[in-house]
Amino acid sequence: MYESTGFPLTYEDQIYFNLWVAEQVHARGMLVGFKNDINQAHDEKIYNAFDFVLSEQCFQYDECGYFSDFLRLNKPVFEAEYKLALKKFCPQAKNLRIIAIKKRASLNSTREDCSTYY
Repeated sequence: MYESTGFPLTYEDQIYFNLWVAEQVHARGMLVGFKNDINQAHDEKIYNAFDFVLSEQCFQYDECGYFSDFLRLNKPVFEAEYKLALKKFCPQAKNLRIIAIKKRASLNSTREDCSTYY
């Protein structure tokens, strides 16, 4: 599923930008996370360049499989769910080695984690 940006950008344009961001962040001695681009998560250039994934609702939308290459390389996948009950995603998160929480969308909200499932 691709959403139109209104600009004539290609898959390769996005890869180029993502890799530029990763290079700039690493050049400054920091780790860089990959977010909101599941369609490129399986690209070897991407999963080799980024240090971790931050995902939202990958269990609700059945998208966690997109991050299998990151997990295969022992790169962490951090995941937030907003609607599912802990029992609906924590066991699967544990099996996949995804670090998952449930929270409300507001920034100041409390959160629940899957620690009782680990």
